[in-house]
Amino acid sequence: MAAVGHSGIISIVFGVLLAALPHIGAFSIHPVPHRVLTPGQGRSFGHQVLPLDGARVLVGAPAEVGDGGRLFQCSVQSGECQKVQLEGNSTRTHIGMALARDGDITIACGPGSTHICDRNVYTNGVCVLLDPQLRTRQELMPGYQGCQRGPVDLVFLFDDSSSMSTSQFKAIRDFMVDVMEKLQNTSIHFGAVQFSDRVQTVFTLKEFAARPQPRELLQGLEQRGGLTDTFAAIGFVAKELFSEEAGARPGARRVLVMITDGDATDHDPKALDAAEERGIHRYVIGVGNNFNSPDTKRYLQQFASGPGFVKVLESFERLRGLFQELQARLYDIEGTTQLHSFHLEMCSSGISVDVIQGRRVTGAVGADNWAGGLLELLELQENETFVPNPHPKESRPEGYLGYALAGLRVPGRALVAAGAPRHLYVGGVVLFEVPETTGDWKVLQTLEGEQVGSYFGATLCALDQGGGTVALLVGAPSHYDGRWGGRVHLYRWEEDALHPSGQLYGAPGHPLGRFGASLATLGDLDGDNLPEVAVGAPLEDEERGAVYIFWGHPGGVELHPRQRLQGDMVALGRFFGQAVAGGLDLTGDGLADMAVGMEGHVVVMRSRPVLRVTTNLTFDPPVISTRGVDCSDVTIVTIVTLQLCLHRPGDLLTPVTFRVDVDPQRAQGRGEFGEGQRSWDGEMQPGLSCQSKELRVLPCLEDFVTPIRASVTIALPDRDPPGPILPPSTGPTWVEIPFEQNCGDDEVCEADLGVRVMLGDAAVLGVPSAELRVQLTVDNRREDAYKVALQVQHPPGVSYRWARASQASAPVPITCWDAQGAEGQPWGLSCNLSYPILRAGWQVMVEVTFDLQQNATWGKSVGLMATVSSENEPNITLGDNTKSWDVPVHFVLDLVASWQEDSTPHLNFTPPQPHNKTLRHHYRVELLRAPTPGSPKTQATPFVLLPQVLPHGVAVAAPQVQVDLGGPCVAVEPQLGDAVGQELNRSIAETCSTPHLRLFRCPPTQLTPGVPVGVTVSAALRPLPHSQGPAHSHFCSALWLTLVPPFLATPQFLRAQGVTEVELLWEVNPLPGYVGGGVGGLLLLLLIVLGLAKCGFFQRNYRERMEREGPEEGEGEGEESPPSGESPKEGDSPS
Repeated sequence: MAAVGHSGIISIVFGVLLAALPHIGAFSIHPVPHRVLTPGQGRSFGHQVLPLDGARVLVGAPAEVGDGGRLFQCSVQSGECQKVQLEGNSTRTHIGMALARDGDITIACGPGSTHICDRNVYTNGVCVLLDPQLRTRQELMPGYQGCQRGPVDLVFLFDDSSSMSTSQFKAIRDFMVDVMEKLQNTSIHFGAVQFSDRVQTVFTLKEFAARPQPRELLQGLEQRGGLTDTFAAIGFVAKELFSEEAGARPGARRVLVMITDGDATDHDPKALDAAEERGIHRYVIGVGNNFNSPDTKRYLQQFASGPGFVKVLESFERLRGLFQELQARLYDIEGTTQLHSFHLEMCSSGISVDVIQGRRVTGAVGADNWAGGLLELLELQENETFVPNPHPKESRPEGYLGYALAGLRVPGRALVAAGAPRHLYVGGVVLFEVPETTGDWKVLQTLEGEQVGSYFGATLCALDQGGGTVALLVGAPSHYDGRWGGRVHLYRWEEDALHPSGQLYGAPGHPLGRFGASLATLGDLDGDNLPEVAVGAPLEDEERGAVYIFWGHPGGVELHPRQRLQGDMVALGRFFGQAVAGGLDLTGDGLADMAVGMEGHVVVMRSRPVLRVTTNLTFDPPVISTRGVDCSDVTIVTIVTLQLCLHRPGDLLTPVTFRVDVDPQRAQGRGEFGEGQRSWDGEMQPGLSCQSKELRVLPCLEDFVTPIRASVTIALPDRDPPGPILPPSTGPTWVEIPFEQNCGDDEVCEADLGVRVMLGDAAVLGVPSAELRVQLTVDNRREDAYKVALQVQHPPGVSYRWARASQASAPVPITCWDAQGAEGQPWGLSCNLSYPILRAGWQVMVEVTFDLQQNATWGKSVGLMATVSSENEPNITLGDNTKSWDVPVHFVLDLVASWQEDSTPHLNFTPPQPHNKTLRHHYRVELLRAPTPGSPKTQATPFVLLPQVLPHGVAVAAPQVQVDLGGPCVAVEPQLGDAVGQELNRSIAETCSTPHLRLFRCPPTQLTPGVPVGVTVSAALRPLPHSQGPAHSHFCSALWLTLVPPFLATPQFLRAQGVTEVELLWEVNPLPGYVGGGVGGLLLLLLIVLGLAKCGFFQRNYRERMEREGPEEGEGEGEESPPSGESPKEGDSPS
């Protein structure tokens, strides 16, 4: 945070100033190698590297020649490498496999020293102590074992009685063959005797010595069956097999290994006395289910030499894994008293070496059948200390303890971490505490790997900070997860134990890269007094290799690499990074350098000096006047002069480039350096420390409360040869230029905000596009308020839509956004109101509209809370800054009322014999879908209107309204109906001409979604005696529903009407019609007759005259001929 002083100077300092460039420290490894050392002596050159004083590097080449390795001393200045002259056994070992320093003494070790005993090859290692000139001071052979002395005559006495099967007998034969073949090249001679109720020699000790072929000697072996005479068999072996005639050697240890599956069927204690007198060590193996009682071992001990010479196996298959125990027992029977006489023959010491507070320790991975262990190097071998694997059973086979070593520097204590990369097949690390003088090493902790075959513990590196060890790095180079090949585990030393603290990875895409195959601390490369760490990955980039640099961090290292050096960019060859070392100046520039081993080469890479620059930025005036930026006077031009000064301690030659950006984090800046430029670029030449530039502040700013921020970025130009670099922590320097604050004489603004609520409508759920409107008033009763924030807390189910604010009818800026609350807390809306300043005396009306989600789960009301705050309101006036209130909630129902078609559509009456007829109207009320969750139970009250009397004298009798499963409805006064009922009343009165209506109210009805409720209206209609017809009228009824808050529904769906047409008809008598019709017809006929008579129609000659008049009227028109075939009638004139 920049501090503003009277002069307006802001100073930002990076790091600690140093006096001169040669003492600045170091950071980063230059990717171009300083020197590539290539003696041309073979591919194993570079397997191990160790920087030495005098700009020298000791290089191990453990497999340069067929019978041993070599050491090379290389001068970094000249690039020449010379072979270190070695003597004695070291020339026949893989010397150079491990390198370490102990003061001015250099230690070089390697396994591979061999010698033959009884045709067996014993393998140990050699360590050479070299003086500062790398001349041999002493040669040590840790773990060396001489040849075993004392022959052993061993006779197998095995049971072939009838109690065992053929396969079990074969398992005994296979076990004997396995033991004899594995110990064939030792000083042990074998014999074999089988027994049941008879004893038979299979082959004697003499026969074995003449022909040591176990399979041939046991060829043709057959099971004979019978009882189990164990005592007789032991007596036979003691007298017959352990005799000079049978091949027993004078002075040889005599051993009897008896294998049986059942109790003895004879009893002769003298046979055991005979074996004891002849000094025969008896080892008894009981096999099978006959020995599953608690007294088994006690019974078998009578045949054995002691409690430790009895072994009980559950099955014959377990014989296969008994060899190692039998071998150890045979070595014990040999009676040798030499230290570690049988478990160091293949120790392969010298594979690793380290020095822990003056104690020199090497790893012996082959000890105890490759369980591994540690050997402390002493000048006299007989005084050396062997530390066995504390987990031999878990680590076997092949735990490889001692594969890697690292000493931990803990005040007042000596701790050693030993890697066992095959411990439990996932790898492990055992942490020991070394006693000050004598005594057993104490196991403090065991770390275990995570993946089978990862080789966790193959490399170790102790990380020291402040004079002590703070962490241990454990490599697992064979870890595989598909993207990364290898990893390094970081363990912090805290509270007397190592605790996991993260993992280091290389670049993805190298699943077989063996990241972590080498580890080393490089010293402080960036001047923060924390050492950096190098991690090798020799198989990355198609076996060209890579080295990663991790920065130091308090208590460890950063988990992500800061630099990756590629082998193909450094030198031609493979396996770059198979060895890494650093911490010494190898190039003569006073900076720590790094040596990297690869196949046939050693690459020396130098670090670069760090230039620490102090950046000072000043500006004048110290604050920006708001008169020219708040649009009050656009004629004012505001200028701020910036001055940048750079201080470079100890360096007078390196130019520094810089860039000053104004408001770089904003899309639109608030100042410019002329011609619209928001950046100032320049270069500070040597001898020049300060430059100035004018900054013009733009007018009419929206934000003139937040200071203008200017960032200063510096860089060093690239040059050849490479020069200094900036520290890794170098980043943009931020400077804030504040605006003035108009807060009175005390220059302290104190606001007094308050919030009031204008109660509005209820919240409605269950309809599309439902919304909730909130109206608030925010007051500021004192001085200007800065960065006013309005927060409205609401429950889930509400989302912000829009907001507006106004002051005295003028709009006020407001910006709002939804903000989810903590778990279990209400959600909220946050708004910036009148940003950045809410002026004194303002009353701002705020209206916020929310969208309501249809699935919101609320009760009958919902609580809201509004809070207003600012950066400059004292606590004493916060009492009215919060207001809480409840908004009622209404639930909209999808409720429909309808008239059913099965109602009575038509009725007619025929007086004067009228009779009653029943009319029914059926209505259905249905809730189409479930209401909004959280709402109370849904109920509706049906009301029904029906006429009391119809026009034309039709009476309505016995009206009834019935709700299904709800009971009858009762008649009430019409004025008890609501506005809907009155509207329906008017509609029926006008449409159906029935002004006199009766109102029924039904009991409240529980509604269930999808389950309709029926309402039935019934009445008896009868015409009154004075009714006259014909006439038509209508029986109209209406139903509507009323809902109790908080329920609402669409009004037009809550009502329904039904109509029945009613018709009055008279019955007609047909007899008067019939009589009247007959009389009328007779009168008409009489009139017709009288008329014809008057015309003379009935006279005699009337017809003839008519006939004569006919032809006369037809003259001139031609005469009609009679039809063909007809003759003229008599009297007619011929034509």
